[in-house]
Amino acid sequence: MSALYLDLPSGSGTVSRAPARVTIHPSVLAQILDHHARRPTSESDSSRVIGTLLGVRHADTSASASAGGVAELEIRSCFALPHSETESQVAVDMDYHKNMTELMGRVTGAGAGKEVIVGWYSSSAEINPYSALIHNFFAHETGPAMPAIHLTVDTEALANGNAQGALAIKAYVAQQVGANPKPQNNVFLPVPCSIKYHLTEKAGLDLLVPNQQSTTPTISVPPLQTLSQSLQTLTTQIGEIQSYVAGFSSSSSAPSATDIEVGKYLLDAVGRWKSEAKQAGGAAVLAGDEEAGEKDEADGEEGVKKGLQDALSVSYLSALVRSQVELSARLNLLA
Repeated sequence: MSALYLDLPSGSGTVSRAPARVTIHPSVLAQILDHHARRPTSESDSSRVIGTLLGVRHADTSASASAGGVAELEIRSCFALPHSETESQVAVDMDYHKNMTELMGRVTGAGAGKEVIVGWYSSSAEINPYSALIHNFFAHETGPAMPAIHLTVDTEALANGNAQGALAIKAYVAQQVGANPKPQNNVFLPVPCSIKYHLTEKAGLDLLVPNQQSTTPTISVPPLQTLSQSLQTLTTQIGEIQSYVAGFSSSSSAPSATDIEVGKYLLDAVGRWKSEAKQAGGAAVLAGDEEAGEKDEADGEEGVKKGLQDALSVSYLSALVRSQVELSARLNLLA
């Protein structure tokens, strides 16, 4: 039996591999939308804005993964990059990019969780010839081992016929084509991307988007009303959990894998709550108040009050700082 043997190119071992998926934090999208909303609206300026993406690459440790593969590229932050586009040229502020990169490097620190440059974003779904030139610059920033990501956010999704008004977010990697590779000869290949948020961020996202089915803008509600709505939502969720536990306890069927997983989450949550209550109770016993230390319900209520006081303190301090910054800005204008 005859066989055909092909030798890999000598440089194939250093070819960059695209990540299996790209995840984006909601704060990054908020920064991109804010940058797009503050862009100059004159006819001579570009209709889109661009910026640098920072994130962390998570290596693929599975047995079937290729050596050096990246399972997930997590985009955690970004910053705006001044640029201008005309029909004949494109210009990017390199000095600003360098200074901001050094500043962000100091903020994110060092170690495995340090955020590095992973690509760039654009507030337009269109990929024009200048996109290849800009992408070539960021490809040099990320290095040959890791491909740069181009993230597009379609801010005109609703006007372009998207009835739901959802943001069309897409991620791309570029590959050079042709016998003589040039920065202009890039083809953009899509990469799966999704929005990723932590459980602690869900409450804030619910406040930003109180009704995902409605596209009508709503005014911001007062803090006390917002707190009341959050408590009502929490009460409803606790009631659903109690109904689920009661139904499971009264059932004689064997627990499924889903029931076991839910039970682990509930035990973890209850254990964390009890540990906080015991700490409050221990402090009460040391103070001489033995009755308060023995009542779990009183300890739990004390924990809720303490957490609420902390939240209100942070809210008050943030409002105070915001007022001081606004007052300082206005005084500088008068000066």
